[in-house]
Amino acid sequence: MNNKMFVKYFYLMLVVYANKNSYDCYCRKTIYTPNLLDQYNNPINWNKYNIIAVGNKKNHKIDNDLLSYVLTKFRIFNNDICIIASIPSWFSTYGSKILLRNSIKFIEKKHPVYIDWHQKFAYANNVTIFPTIIIKTKLNNLELNRISGILTKEKLEHFFKKVQLDTKN
Repeated sequence: MNNKMFVKYFYLMLVVYANKNSYDCYCRKTIYTPNLLDQYNNPINWNKYNIIAVGNKKNHKIDNDLLSYVLTKFRIFNNDICIIASIPSWFSTYGSKILLRNSIKFIEKKHPVYIDWHQKFAYANNVTIFPTIIIKTKLNNLELNRISGILTKEKLEHFFKKVQLDTKN
């Protein structure tokens, strides 16, 4: 095996290891940040947010009491959280887009919900389990940590405590 092949193989193994052990990896991946629009057709400002919550139609509910508790305990404000609704291609037809956008306007009037048509953001950032919360840097969009799946009080507390330690170091 020549040097170039070895380097490519080593890099591939590092990426595979980083994806399987994302909590312990010090490799930072730049998050793909497409131009997304919210329910009012306003564009996203990626530099404004450092917490991204990604949900889909099936697993969109997050317990509001649980979320409020965690936000209060760790002094996180709703304005720091970017909410993304990941919509699959089969639901991204013209008529469906109007219906979905109006439904989001009706359900969530105060906070922007950015719509990821055809799941471009989700696919590019390897979001396969919903809901997923991603912590990133504001300026250069480097992923610091993520959590996916069923969210419990204990799981969220452990995650945000770890994130606080990671960002202090």
